[in-house]
Amino acid sequence: MKLVDKSRKHPPFDAPSGLAEALIAAGTAEKYEEPAPKKLPPDTEWRVVREPMRCNDGVSFNSSYISARCHTCQQAIQMSGPTCHRTQQFRHCGIAESVPDNIAREYTKALREPLERHEEKITRRQERERQPVPANW
Repeated sequence: MKLVDKSRKHPPFDAPSGLAEALIAAGTAEKYEEPAPKKLPPDTEWRVVREPMRCNDGVSFNSSYISARCHTCQQAIQMSGPTCHRTQQFRHCGIAESVPDNIAREYTKALREPLERHEEKITRRQERERQPVPANW
């Protein structure tokens, strides 16, 4: 059994159960209880990541995803898709965190931008294709 002297002048020590019970009964020692480990608060870093992609039609745009990393427990996650910022959570340190509002807004904007640019490029290409071919081609 692990004991500590009542005055706490000495570090905890192990003693056979018979001796430990005698020391506790005499009032010179008490049973030692390990202190609970300190629980650090979660420290999460959220960000929107944009990566370039290329389509089959040669149009390039950004593919976006949300990345989260906890500096306390070292867990990380990546989430993507049109509704991930509303439906997914980052579970770590015994908690479940939803995507922060500012990251959700940035992600929604990032999802819309590539589509808008892609549509603009397609429209420009279609306009070029509609132009008559010069006679000397």
